[in-house]
Amino acid sequence: MSPDEQDALLARLEAVELRSPARFVNRVAGMAILGYTVLILVLSVFLATAAGVAILAIRSPNAGTVKLALIVGVTALWSAWSVLRSLWVRLDPPVGMVLKSKDAPALFAELKRLRRLLRVGRISKVFLTPDLNAAACEVPRFGLFGGTRRFLVLGLPLLQGLSPDELRSVIAHEIGHLSKEHNGITRWLYRIRLTWLNLVSSASNQRRGFFVLGPFLEWWWPRFNAHAFVLSRRQEYEADGSAARAVGAEVAGQALLRLTVMARFLEEEFWPEIQKLALDSATPPADLHERLAQALRQDLGPEAPRWLREGLAVPTNNADTHPCLRDRLVQMGFPGAGSLDLVAVPPVPERTAAAEFLGELERRAGARFSAEWVVQIRDAWKQRHEEGNQRREALEKTEAAEEAGTLTLEQRWERISHVADVEGDEAVVPLLRELLDMEPTHAAGNFLYGRILLDEDDMAGVDHLERAMKRDIFATPDACGLVHAYLQRKGRLAEAKALERRVYEHEQLLEQAQVERTKVNHRTPLRSHGLDAGALDAIREVLAKHPEIARASIVQAEVKLLPDHPYFLVAITVKVPWWKFRGDDADQSLINALVGTLPVPGQFFIFTSKGWAVAALAKAVGKVAGSQVYEREQRRGVYGGDRGFRA
Repeated sequence: MSPDEQDALLARLEAVELRSPARFVNRVAGMAILGYTVLILVLSVFLATAAGVAILAIRSPNAGTVKLALIVGVTALWSAWSVLRSLWVRLDPPVGMVLKSKDAPALFAELKRLRRLLRVGRISKVFLTPDLNAAACEVPRFGLFGGTRRFLVLGLPLLQGLSPDELRSVIAHEIGHLSKEHNGITRWLYRIRLTWLNLVSSASNQRRGFFVLGPFLEWWWPRFNAHAFVLSRRQEYEADGSAARAVGAEVAGQALLRLTVMARFLEEEFWPEIQKLALDSATPPADLHERLAQALRQDLGPEAPRWLREGLAVPTNNADTHPCLRDRLVQMGFPGAGSLDLVAVPPVPERTAAAEFLGELERRAGARFSAEWVVQIRDAWKQRHEEGNQRREALEKTEAAEEAGTLTLEQRWERISHVADVEGDEAVVPLLRELLDMEPTHAAGNFLYGRILLDEDDMAGVDHLERAMKRDIFATPDACGLVHAYLQRKGRLAEAKALERRVYEHEQLLEQAQVERTKVNHRTPLRSHGLDAGALDAIREVLAKHPEIARASIVQAEVKLLPDHPYFLVAITVKVPWWKFRGDDADQSLINALVGTLPVPGQFFIFTSKGWAVAALAKAVGKVAGSQVYEREQRRGVYGGDRGFRA
């Protein structure tokens, strides 16, 4: 389903839900029942087929009926089992530091008060995590069945950045999803959606047993998912209403404003600064959460007003069940909703929620999370440090080449990559401008410069990203993603939607091109590989490392879609001494190794010339003039004794 079709469907469903919420819930439940009805019918067909051929083999035993029972019966049973296994979705409980009432009595007293106010049942466990996040969920005791347990997850940075009342608002919002005042069917439908998501994923991977369900899922799943999407968005508004009931619309809205700014601060300021430390230190800092707490207790800097403006400018979109910040504030009745453009960044709270509700536990939790983070990040941090040292050494070499006047375009880009990694965006901008003056269409250079300009709120970055996409079609998803996020922050929804369509069309083109390439056979027009001597030498060097390869031929297949991105066919002939047994799995292992190492400049299909299925294709490849690029020298008929080769 295209983005336009999805938007139109969601718009219709939202109008239906607005007219009659109760009937809409019943309608979604009906669609869920329809899905299960079809599923049961398909499973019944599989099981009946298996039983039928088994009975036939028992009543009329002969070679034909037994063979039929083995092939058809086993296939039907396996298909039924594949579908049933996909339906078994176990929802795991959250993980984190379990809080006890004795550890944080003030927090549990507040949670009890909010539960009574919002008519929420018992919370089984409360977890503290190191993330800027909060969540409440219900997890069935036995997969999708049995009584449910309720969990509340609170991120330590959340408590360290919010005021006590703002945290009350966040908790009320999260447990509001579990309120008895909400329709219990919607929570059931949420779990059902996860089940079907797993089933659809299995079907898309073309697993056995889904060929019957395929057409139904293609029609039913997008529509059921859209209905569930509308219900999820309605629940977000209702949860915001719970927050406003608990602390008032002004405090609830202020919590949303502060969270918007905090999230951008961590993404654009705090974590990049932490990552830079790896360049100078081989070990990660042991006081991460102490640094984080200190940063969140201070003014978040001069960029905070811009982050808030951009957060308020982002419109509600169909990529997220959460409504946009502006719509949420208006819906909950925030006092400044009529003039949100004048809303300021909330001042730093005089007392944090962590100080109010955790006390000494804040320090212990921070120390624990910092220690766990060090363990998790240690290897990656060390690798980052070593790469930084290597980049510094490489940077010295490129600077020496520049002084000697021998710096090539490729070396200039290498220097830019090193500087960007070691010194950051600000230092790399003059070098990027110099590179693009020399080569205006340089794809990677335009991409990096475009990203930096958009981060600096400079619209000129869009032009550079367009140049990157024009030069490298495979940069389209990432480049469009950057521009899409920028346009969303500016409230330019129509232009952002156009980019969604563009990415969708790009993905469709790639999918169609891949289908075309998988259908290449001996009847497909083939032409010379067109590789230069340097590329061939690199390919031969890899082939020579595998003594079982006797010959190799390479050609290009003529394709209609994406003709500028060549598709190569690589046919290899494997020969080993007669006394060495070699199974098909050995050939497949060889192909797998070559796929990851063979430096063919483009997409390629590699196959051995052995076997009737590819014999005609191998013959067609061999007919192309100059296709053979490698042949191992033979000594006395024994292959693999000489590592030389003839070209």
